[in-house]
Amino acid sequence: MHRPAVAQEAVNNPFVIQGKTISVKVFVLVTSLTPLRVFVHRKGLVFHKYASKTLRGVEHLGRSGKTWSLEQLWDYARRRSGPSDIAAFWTRVDRQILGIMFVVETEIISRAVVKNNTINAEVFHRCPSCFQLLSVDFTLSSSLVPYMTHVNVQPLLLPSRSKTANAVKNAVLADMARIITSQTPVAEDVWAALNDSGADVGLMYHFCRLSHDICLTEKDLRYLLDTRRQSAARGGFQLIYPSTASEHLTNLLTQLDQRVHHVMYSPSVRATEYDVSKQHLTPQLHPLLLKMESAYEALENQRKQDSKPSTTQSFQVQDQRAGERYPRYCTEEPSFAPYLEFIELEPNFKLTPPFHPNITEYHVTVPFDQIYVRMLAEAVHCKSQARYQ
Repeated sequence: MHRPAVAQEAVNNPFVIQGKTISVKVFVLVTSLTPLRVFVHRKGLVFHKYASKTLRGVEHLGRSGKTWSLEQLWDYARRRSGPSDIAAFWTRVDRQILGIMFVVETEIISRAVVKNNTINAEVFHRCPSCFQLLSVDFTLSSSLVPYMTHVNVQPLLLPSRSKTANAVKNAVLADMARIITSQTPVAEDVWAALNDSGADVGLMYHFCRLSHDICLTEKDLRYLLDTRRQSAARGGFQLIYPSTASEHLTNLLTQLDQRVHHVMYSPSVRATEYDVSKQHLTPQLHPLLLKMESAYEALENQRKQDSKPSTTQSFQVQDQRAGERYPRYCTEEPSFAPYLEFIELEPNFKLTPPFHPNITEYHVTVPFDQIYVRMLAEAVHCKSQARYQ
């Protein structure tokens, strides 16, 4: 028997360009399913759709050859209706993707348990180094609110006629390769985050008490190390889980965990306890992961602060040996773009007042028989240059 049904409700007031709707494609990288680890790339594609009549007179939406990058869409929206809240767009995208991924993880675990009639952890812990690149399509409302419409587990990444599409795909693939091949040492960061998290953590088989909030297993530690290592090499990807922004999904995660627990201990499953000595599931690690991500944010902010040179300090460089060139010091901090690192005169005449990066005018007393004076200067910012006028 067949009956009509609504598979997905269309957006009532979609964002249109020249009267036609558009779709936005973003790329999602999953490098761990249990526990979950998800990245979303901040470069995406915008496809302009066309409408054509089918034999039955129904409009059919398809892709034309016109493809934009997300940056082009933001520029168009800004020129048409003023500044757009891009941060709000990504917040909604991340939340929808993360909600779907939580459900997918729960469904895979539940089906694996039912199919194998066991709750053995090896059923869904077979490939800790596997990864999956997905593409997710969204339709936008007139206020640029995204609505998920499609998830593709095998996105087409072959070169196309669109230079824009090729540039975005190449960026995604390059960043993905960096993430999955990263060998950055991160043990000190993970140890610092565990200490700063405030969580009472033990180690399975080494030091584990009932009073501990959680006792980490060897696979748990590998997951924590891989998460930090991949996050450090993320490039254009953004780590959306684990992250502090996922705290609002705690209730959803708890509800899904209850479902998994119900399936695991149903009468149809053999009554063998789930072995937490092998690896914890996402809901069990979730509180610790949130605390560690907060600790990472504080650690990165402190590092930025420590690497930021003070404008009140002297930027004069002292010679270590006669005739030795000054080593170049530079920073990428934008606020230091207009500053000089030093000014050097040959012969070594005295500047009045003494050099300081905040001072813009100096005087020099030169003997009347001095034929020439050579002046050297370097900018503090790596991309700035000191020039004469």
